[in-house]
Formats: sequence, C-alpha cells, structure tokens
Amino acid sequence: MIKADTFQTFIEKTIVFARMSPDQKKELVNSLQDLHFTVGMCGDGSNDCKALKASDVGLSLSAADSSIAAPFTSNIQNVSS
Repeated sequence: MIKADTFQTFIEKTIVFARMSPDQKKELVNSLQDLHFTVGMCGDGSNDCKALKASDVGLSLSAADSSIAAPFTSNIQNVSS
C-alpha cells in the first residue's frame, strides 16, 4: 500500500496516466479534483465512462459510447471552422 503523501506527490508530478482499470481512472480523477486540479479526461470506450462523467471536461472519442458518458452528443464529426 502506498502512503497518502507519496501518492499525492506522484499524481501531482505525473502528466499522462495509462493502463488503468475503469475504477482506477475514476479514483484518479476524484483524487486530482480533491487536490483542486481541473481534470480533463479523454477516452475511447465505455470503460472510460465513469472517469469521463467524473471529470471537469470529458472528451469521448467514440460516437457509439459517448451517449453513455454525456447527456448530449454531437453529430458533427469535424469541429474545425
């Protein structure tokens, strides 16, 4: 088990997190928010939905799974102007 202060330092210094279970992703988002970070989450599948919903800004890259993560979706595939 990792100490709380070590875990806090680790998540404050890390830029990219990968290879995590859905529950670990959500826990990480909540932990960063507890430290007053604004958290953005980018995911490509239904296993990311918990973290996408918990994050301050969630970006779902899968049209099929995005409706699970957000109350709205866009049919526009290209958002460039």
